[in-house]
Amino acid sequence: MMREVVSGLACYSDVTVIGPRGCADYLPENVFSIETSPHLSGFLLSSTIQALYLCRSKSFNIIIGGSGLTGPSLALLQRVFKVQTAIFLHGLDLVAPSWVYQKIFIPLIRRANRVLANSHNTANLARDRGVPDGKITVINPGCHPADPLAHQRVSSFREEYDLEGRPIILFVGRMTRRKGLSQFIKHSLPGIFKSVPEAALLVVGDEPSNSLDQRGEKQAVIDSLGKLTSEHRQRVRFLGQVSDDVLNTCYFAANVHVFPILNIPGDVEGFGMVVIEAASYGTPTVAFDVGGVADAIGGDGGLLVDEGDYHDLSTKLVDLLLSPTDWEERCRKHASQFSWERFNRELSSQLIYDTDT
Repeated sequence: MMREVVSGLACYSDVTVIGPRGCADYLPENVFSIETSPHLSGFLLSSTIQALYLCRSKSFNIIIGGSGLTGPSLALLQRVFKVQTAIFLHGLDLVAPSWVYQKIFIPLIRRANRVLANSHNTANLARDRGVPDGKITVINPGCHPADPLAHQRVSSFREEYDLEGRPIILFVGRMTRRKGLSQFIKHSLPGIFKSVPEAALLVVGDEPSNSLDQRGEKQAVIDSLGKLTSEHRQRVRFLGQVSDDVLNTCYFAANVHVFPILNIPGDVEGFGMVVIEAASYGTPTVAFDVGGVADAIGGDGGLLVDEGDYHDLSTKLVDLLLSPTDWEERCRKHASQFSWERFNRELSSQLIYDTDT
């Protein structure tokens, strides 16, 4: 996301980036960058030191932090150099279950001049933690256009994974409790496979690393699989982490994308980018109405289900597997509203307003 932010800002302003080692490879040529440690703790410390040195020699209209983790750095720079600050919030960086984070980072996040929330749910979480409403703006993330070559790879993809002629349910996400894969397999999959005997579940993603959320659920998934019949287990495909080409092919090949996210204390689904990615390939999502996913689903990206209602979740998935309707066109049109061009227009209007006031 920050690569798209920087690319958009660089179209009308002089941008300097302090990022982890290797970030320069992904930035526009006209952007000056300073690379620091790729490890989280090292990055937070070294980026703050670099920013202090940089601000002593150069004047900036605004300093932008990529997540709540940059709250202390922004507050320090704001205090020392009297500069405007803005911070992107994604949800988890407001509810992280750490006493130190809640007592130190959250009060410093509140000091930012502008808080940019990725969904209305994230905005509400910010308000709940004392961020003044006047500072908060909701800007949903953007999505890249669908890969026009994905459809050419579907036939060989289905053949490779023995999916020919099978309706496909796709799950995309890191294996955390919040993503809800183990509970979906346990409570919904047997009934779905009984109703649609030829259906298959395709799982893309692996356990998380180097983020605020380190609570994997791989063992819980294995346990849930162990309770399936052997015939049902054979209809579940785990691809792990895959290339963009393979992921795009999965989106195109799938009949429906499932997003069985859960409301976990100290964790939250900030937006649900996978919903927009799936929609860009004409694939609808069936999701629990948790966190910021309602922003992503909208009216044409799929169907929302009350959290924990696995019967309704299963029913809607079966209906989409057996009775495809006009979802493809609706989903593509829905996804087109989440372009990075739209995102950067909204962002620039907020930042220009802030620097002019």
